Amino acid sequence: MWRPLAAGERSVRRTAISVTVESFTASMTRVEQLEEEIKKLSPEEFAKLREWLLEVDWQEWDRQIERDTASGKLDKLFEKSLADHRAGKSREI
Repeated sequence: MWRPLAAGERSVRRTAISVTVESFTASMTRVEQLEEEIKKLSPEEFAKLREWLLEVDWQEWDRQIERDTASGKLDKLFEKSLADHRAGKSREI
């Protein structure tokens, strides 16, 4: 509360700053929030998460290969590999 200064008093400004946990986490990105939660996982939970992420990543990679194949993006690579094989630059496994 403001009051006039008495004779000989000096002015000192004090400001209270209150920051809630919610306001701090609201400024974090979703990835940062996930990273913080991941750090709290047990080793078993972390292993399960890692396996799940790897599986999701492989599934997305498979879908990308299918899209690239359907669009013809891989045709030139296939033709070159077939020509190289016919030229004796590879062998069947």
